[in-house]
Amino acid sequence: MLVTWVARTGDIASTTTRCRGQFGDIEPMSRGAHNWLITIPPQGGFIAGGMIPMLIEWHVDKHPASELEDKGCRLRGLDLCQPEVDSLAETLGCLAIRGEVVMHQLPTGQRPYLVAVIETPKGSRSMAALTVNSESRRRQQWCSCETDGAR
Repeated sequence: MLVTWVARTGDIASTTTRCRGQFGDIEPMSRGAHNWLITIPPQGGFIAGGMIPMLIEWHVDKHPASELEDKGCRLRGLDLCQPEVDSLAETLGCLAIRGEVVMHQLPTGQRPYLVAVIETPKGSRSMAALTVNSESRRRQQWCSCETDGAR
């Protein structure tokens, strides 16, 4: 289940100060030869329902993903579906988030959710925190902001 995301930064301390977000404490982490700093939101929760990313600063010469076998999968898009897009846009702008991150306005009171679009050797696939219904749907319909009772 997709519940939040992480954004890489070269200087986590200055990024959290500059963006004035409630990113939480900066914690050192390690696994094997890999070391990094990551923000941990208060009480271990998610910021803005998972829409605002946790931040990570890697302390390695090359990104750990370069050590993984290439299975032909690529993240092609991330849809952020939420009622309060103005504050989300301000934070993402401060973080200089680029690429295929798209915000979608939901009706007030509707639960925010993420949709990751991944290109695989077998075609494009979507991963979301919520199941819209059992039918296959295109990306645009995931965040259509329509309430069809299935969300």
